[in-house]
Amino acid sequence: MSFLREPGDLARTPLAAILLEAWTLRATGELTVKQPGGDSRLYFRDGMPVGAQTFAGFHPLGQILLGRGLIDIETLGRSLAEMARTKRRQGDVLVELGGVSQEVVDRALEDQQAGYVSLIAALSEGAFRFDFDATIPPWAVRVLVAPMRAVIDALATPQGASLREAALALARGPVALAHGYGEVGVAFAWTPAEEEVVRRLETASTADEILATPGLPVEQARAVLAALLLLGLAEPAGEVTDLSALGTAGAQAPRPSRPAPPAAEPPVLAPVVPAGAPGIDPARRSDPEASRARRQRLLARAMQNMGVGPLSAGPPRPATVPGPPVGGQGAAAAPGARAPVRMAGPEAEIRRALEAALPLARESDLFARLGLPRGATPEEVKAAYLQLVKQFHPDRFGSPGLADLQPGLREVLAALNEAYGVLSDRVRRNDYLARSSVGGRAPTEAAAAAARADFQKADVARRAGDHARARLFLEAAVRSDRRPDLLVALAVETLKLGKPSDREKARRHLEEAMKDPACAEAFLECGKMARDDGDPDRAEKLFKAALRAAPRNEEAASELRQVQGRRQSRAEARSDAKK
Repeated sequence: MSFLREPGDLARTPLAAILLEAWTLRATGELTVKQPGGDSRLYFRDGMPVGAQTFAGFHPLGQILLGRGLIDIETLGRSLAEMARTKRRQGDVLVELGGVSQEVVDRALEDQQAGYVSLIAALSEGAFRFDFDATIPPWAVRVLVAPMRAVIDALATPQGASLREAALALARGPVALAHGYGEVGVAFAWTPAEEEVVRRLETASTADEILATPGLPVEQARAVLAALLLLGLAEPAGEVTDLSALGTAGAQAPRPSRPAPPAAEPPVLAPVVPAGAPGIDPARRSDPEASRARRQRLLARAMQNMGVGPLSAGPPRPATVPGPPVGGQGAAAAPGARAPVRMAGPEAEIRRALEAALPLARESDLFARLGLPRGATPEEVKAAYLQLVKQFHPDRFGSPGLADLQPGLREVLAALNEAYGVLSDRVRRNDYLARSSVGGRAPTEAAAAAARADFQKADVARRAGDHARARLFLEAAVRSDRRPDLLVALAVETLKLGKPSDREKARRHLEEAMKDPACAEAFLECGKMARDDGDPDRAEKLFKAALRAAPRNEEAASELRQVQGRRQSRAEARSDAKK
């Protein structure tokens, strides 16, 4: 039985066994694991994982950089629109836009790829298939990750436990590093504690000594030792284990893959890895066939101990497309022709999601485009936007079966960017709310123009200290256009007149303005009124609402601190009085 030459399932075959056989066969190709949320892929070159893509834990480069504060959300939106238009990779687009440097992009991509490999290494189920003839994508030509780290991660998982323990049982007594370790040691990206394990193996050490390494959990130490043993990079120092008894099956390196047509752009970004990235040069990897055969026997015995095996040793067969052709018959394909692209389950889901989003993208209601109720807060707008642009990230639409969706994808991203750009900007949002009938009929262009003119006159009167006249102009503006910001301005000028009846009018204006959760000024002014009325609980609630609408509103933050400070002082005074 060979894990690479025949399809299988991770529920029966640990991923660690697949990685180990790929190393032994020096396999180059693509491992695909079927998952409900979308396929995961691991690309190999000369037996080492060199790149990964996964939909289950999809984490786009742009959102990684946004989360680290290295780009702003507007730059993210521009990069996505440019990706959809040009089909270029996001890292290249961001560098061209001047948002970040290539070095920053490379570091983020290394972290992204390491996370993808860890996610795949932790998989416990899913049908898998290895394609020796797959062309490695251009972005994975150079190693993006510490390639041998995946073996340790896979052995450290619960599903790798049986193989890990079977491997440790194969070697008893002192163990030491094998001759070939020096050529590939850098590919593990050891932690400081793991480096101590390697130092102990430079001279023969027992398993108990290795597993007692300070600062390293025992299970992780067992995974490190098992990986080195199964990779043939550590071996018994003496004749403790009779390796000749493990069988005679040899392992041959795979034949070279035949050339394949250029692969479509994958849903993972493609950097040029900077110098010094973890990896090794396959051309320098010395790996005698005797060593490979020995490793294959070790893996065979370990898998037999688990009830799976033995491994076959014949040369790998070309990958074939499972199942009969559509319709059960048809002419043979022309030499060199690719099989027709079939839309898989995840692709069908992506297609359905975009088809459902297109009608919303064409909505004039910007809140509806983001799937939000009218008046949603800026924080809700931002959260919905980021979730949607991740769902419709161009990297998800890179498969040939989705090529016809590119125009619709560009339309959706443009609509989302427009909605966010308007609703996240206070001035543009207020203007949009005024024009889109929030709280009543939308004003005509003439009415909106009259409101703007009256507001300007009110501002002149206010600056001159004539609050009564400012109020008259603002009342005229509100009659033309009941925008939240105009209502707040009217309430403020009304309060300055100081009459008890005016105070109730101002309160009504503010309550109407607070129907827009993003109108921080309305909550702030209403909170001040509650404070002056001796209602600290309501004041605190309103100041918090103002900060939710505008987190950087220093006046609201100051008012909230004062309310909370007075409450604490009263509590301390009551406590002292009881003593």
